[in-house]
Amino acid sequence: MRTYRAHIAGAVVLGASLAATSALPVLAQQPPQGQRIELTAKDGVRTAVFWYDCGTKGAPAVILLHDNGRDHFAWVPLVVQLQHAGIQVLAPDLRGHGASQKLAPEEYQQLVNRDVAVYREMLLDAQAGIDWLQREQRLPPARIAVIGAELGTSLGFALMGTNPKLRCMVALSPQLHSYGYQTLELVKSFGKRPLLIFTTKSQYSEATDDLTKALQGTAAIQVALNPDRETRGTAMLGQSMLVEHSIRNFLMAAFDLRP
Repeated sequence: MRTYRAHIAGAVVLGASLAATSALPVLAQQPPQGQRIELTAKDGVRTAVFWYDCGTKGAPAVILLHDNGRDHFAWVPLVVQLQHAGIQVLAPDLRGHGASQKLAPEEYQQLVNRDVAVYREMLLDAQAGIDWLQREQRLPPARIAVIGAELGTSLGFALMGTNPKLRCMVALSPQLHSYGYQTLELVKSFGKRPLLIFTTKSQYSEATDDLTKALQGTAAIQVALNPDRETRGTAMLGQSMLVEHSIRNFLMAAFDLRP
């Protein structure tokens, strides 16, 4: 199978053929069993997060930040692949979402009322997850990665900016303007860290080109194109396994893990 690459605005655009190759086999998906934990953000709001241990003490970890209207279940196809690759996973249900809805009813009502302020406060939920990984799992920031989808990518870029030692990030369907977040401003603090952007050809012009130009000084940007033109964010997962495979390979390289 041939691999096609093109350099655009300092980024490497990877075709589906590259994403489909791997030193590891595609694994059958089995529903992972996560440990439910409740965390309290700095503003006092409680959220439910789900911890997926890979069985190796000190293994690197990722925090998964879901789309608006989703929860940690949206990540299940990816969690399976990451666990088998020796990567631990922390998947929060952001305030007002999923299992966090009953823990934060006021924030849920803000979502119902389309109060944009609640989305800015979700960054506190993400930071609580990073703090827990460092405190309870004793992981240094360089052993932690961030993966976000749509709204979660904006949260992820903000999180990377306030935590300059986090290892790398994966962005599924990033947006330039998302629920009060201005992504081009956020990426100014990204620095020279590995970044994988996953999008589709039809979505490419929406944000990816501007983001790669803004991060042109960052040598480790990769853009992977999903051949399915219609799906976005976590909806890309659980189909051909192409997206999961690509993310897994990217993280293994970033963490210097061997198959």
